[in-house]
Amino acid sequence: MKKNKSGHLIVFKTSKDNLFRVFYPEICLLILILLFIILLFGMTACKKYEDGPFISLTSKEKRIVGEWTTIINGIDLTWYIKGNKDFLETGYNLEGVFFYSKNGNWNFDDEKEYLLINATFSRTSGFYYFDENGNEIEFNNDTMQIIQPELQYKIYRLTKKELWIGNLTEPVYKFEKN
Repeated sequence: MKKNKSGHLIVFKTSKDNLFRVFYPEICLLILILLFIILLFGMTACKKYEDGPFISLTSKEKRIVGEWTTIINGIDLTWYIKGNKDFLETGYNLEGVFFYSKNGNWNFDDEKEYLLINATFSRTSGFYYFDENGNEIEFNNDTMQIIQPELQYKIYRLTKKELWIGNLTEPVYKFEKN
């Protein structure tokens, strides 16, 4: 191996052929710069949600699948989000008495910024509604089912253990994974 005037190593394919000269320090520096650029763009691409995470090596689909719980307005709420796109939501009051359920499917929007849920709302006894005269009516021994329009929840944070979502009509819900 030879060194040029600036001290860089010069490697020849053969001793007679100098077409394949390689300057090691410049190539190493170029490789480091390219790796830095790839990491920089990769990390900013991972920061999809307002509250993080900054970087995640796990896909959004894998992070969102699981059993998520939170307490909202005195209701112990559990979401079961499955890898086959099935969705189940159950709500119990704080005494452990069944309150309601939603059963359906989930998906992401194209940009994976929103969680989309299509579900049927079900509730047994104790459900109140109002008739056309404004009188409160209770279902005691019946099950009421309502097919809901697609619910769209903006995802603010999605880690392996935290899911923060919200929409225009509800506050941000902070779920923890069981």
